[in-house]
Amino acid sequence: MAWAFAIILLLLFAYFLATKPRGTLIATASIAGVVVIALYYFDLKAKAEASAEQRLQDGIEVLVKHSPTECSEDKPLLVTIKNNGDLIVSRVWWSLSITNYGHSSNIIRGYSGNNYSSDKILRKGEYYSVCLKNPIERPKKVVKDVATRPSLKEFIEDEEHKEIEENIFADLPSSDGIDSASHDRTINPEEFTYSIENKSISFVR
Repeated sequence: MAWAFAIILLLLFAYFLATKPRGTLIATASIAGVVVIALYYFDLKAKAEASAEQRLQDGIEVLVKHSPTECSEDKPLLVTIKNNGDLIVSRVWWSLSITNYGHSSNIIRGYSGNNYSSDKILRKGEYYSVCLKNPIERPKKVVKDVATRPSLKEFIEDEEHKEIEENIFADLPSSDGIDSASHDRTINPEEFTYSIENKSISFVR
């Protein structure tokens, strides 16, 4: 249908160009000029709106640090959300990035639990803190009867932590003399760099 409409327009243009060439060219140039101006205006408007939205997002701080003293041994990661903007924050989403010191690869990439959110309403100047488990630390297993099979959740967690440990040791230089398959090295959570990524904010407008 669209191609038929285009053919009709081309035929009309050819007809008017043949019968009234000067008027047709002036009208075509005017229409083209209006279209270019309109496209430029809407492009500038879209960029301005995107820039304004980015400034709103940047006005919300989401910070993370390993702090078992401020939190607990079971949940040692302290995440703090602070509203430095003018709008009220209704929800915040984020994920964690944990890297070996001096490296840039996120060693918990692919970890299914790396999606967090908070529905704490924050007005300008307010902040909120929450303590989280550290994905690189294996959860303490409860001793069960040997005949009891691990649950599906426990099995998935165990497999994911094996992958995380593989990522940890993959970043280490071979000169360290560490066999990545043996996992003999003790993992010290304080030796890693923690940061926030994929931050997204919802505001009350």
